Amino acid sequence: MLYFIQQQGGGRYIKIGCTNNIKTRITQLQTGSPERLKVLLVVNDAGREVEQEVHKLFASQHYGGEWYIPDDQLISYIDKCNERPDIVHYRQPSPREEMRSIMRELKKGVGV
Repeated sequence: MLYFIQQQGGGRYIKIGCTNNIKTRITQLQTGSPERLKVLLVVNDAGREVEQEVHKLFASQHYGGEWYIPDDQLISYIDKCNERPDIVHYRQPSPREEMRSIMRELKKGVGV
């Protein structure tokens, strides 16, 4: 699935990436980010090929890695996709749910 993630409160960049498990991916990214992250869009049944096409589409907004500068075109694309019935809307976990998820992942990693 293809995802678009941004720091909450209108962060400076949007990450466009691909994953098989959005919950695990957001947990991984959140662990490395000092700012709370928000999932803007998740497109079900979109893999690496679609991800590469979207990266090309927004090449002029590319900042580095999979991070893009959120201009009107990118925001409009996300908004239009969110209006389509074949788009999966991901519910952002509460901070408590997120902390529990991170703790479960950490316990798995250390074999607790």
